[in-house]
Amino acid sequence: MRDMGNDQEQVISLAGEWRLALDAANVGIREAWFSQRLDKTIALPGTTDEAGVGELTHEACADRLSRVRRWIAPAWYQKEVTIPPHWAGKKIILFLERTKNSQVWVDATWAGSDDSLSTPHEFDLSVRLTPGQHTLTILVDNAKLPPVGPCHQVDERTQTNWNGIVGRMELQMHEPIWIRDLQVTPDVATRTLKLVAKVMNETPWSGGSDITWRAEGVGQEKVFTIPPVITGKLLDHGLTTVSASLPMPSEVTGWDEFNPALLRVTADVRAMPVATWITDRRSVICGLCSFKTARGQFVINGRPTLLRGKLDCALFPLTGYAPMDKAEWTRLLAISKSYGINHYRFHSWCPPEAAFAAADELGIYLQVELPNKREITAPENRGYKPPAEAYETLAELEGDGG
Repeated sequence: MRDMGNDQEQVISLAGEWRLALDAANVGIREAWFSQRLDKTIALPGTTDEAGVGELTHEACADRLSRVRRWIAPAWYQKEVTIPPHWAGKKIILFLERTKNSQVWVDATWAGSDDSLSTPHEFDLSVRLTPGQHTLTILVDNAKLPPVGPCHQVDERTQTNWNGIVGRMELQMHEPIWIRDLQVTPDVATRTLKLVAKVMNETPWSGGSDITWRAEGVGQEKVFTIPPVITGKLLDHGLTTVSASLPMPSEVTGWDEFNPALLRVTADVRAMPVATWITDRRSVICGLCSFKTARGQFVINGRPTLLRGKLDCALFPLTGYAPMDKAEWTRLLAISKSYGINHYRFHSWCPPEAAFAAADELGIYLQVELPNKREITAPENRGYKPPAEAYETLAELEGDGG
């Protein structure tokens, strides 16, 4: 299952020129750099390696490619943003698709932190980002890592422990009643899609709402009709979980490597806390697929399947990090598929959303892993619990049918 986001959200891209300061002595927080105007510049999304800043390494490595410059220390990124008047009173989320240990300030006021290596960093800035101009400051400290060992998410021999922000970086606006998450789990035996939506009500109002669930084929020559399902639900303030089932007609075929038939599932919520309707929509891409074992073999949609796999250790020497766009992942996966590969194991790292989008369309099975390459029973790890990103990653991958 692949999340397509809220169709009705509005977005302000943060890509472009940012101000930069490298904090070699780690004094930026103590000296309140978040309240000062930083004096250098950098293009984001990107890394300090790509910008040619950081310490010269003078490396001549025998076991890997040598980096020209390296920065494993705090780096400060700063930019002015302008919030339009119609965003007043709305939900505003700062979305950073991939980075390292991060902290955020808005106009010199601390706004949150995150340390996930495998999932986007998201910050609720609704209270602080009122209409008008604001200064957004982000501290990325790649010297602060969870105890994950030399995993390929950060290993110098592969992806490197880069500093920066890559992928989508944007401000997302939502209505005060919005679909925060949509999960779809296919049930091939009953030919139904199990649907779960989490609806967030940021208003003090509580009352009735309705959720309309729809599905349609994506890029398929055969046209078929899937009747929508409508669910009524009482929304209280906060998070409400809504469930439904969507039957699939006989024309809907299963998803596998030979027939990567995809579906777009959409949930629309509608409520009237004031004099006008508030609506929101969220869509995901999925496939009708079951993955099981029988008699010592993997079985996909009832057919025994041999996984002809490729190991991927995040080897991207031109950038030092994985591609963040679907076009490049489509190119890479298509080359592998032309050699008969149908399965990727991402060793101790998780690729971005773009990789899943390409794999869904090409019919490639993905095996992703958390960034951990230590023995869980090692003395220094006694009592170490899975990081929060383990649960965040599972939530993003839950119900993946392709």
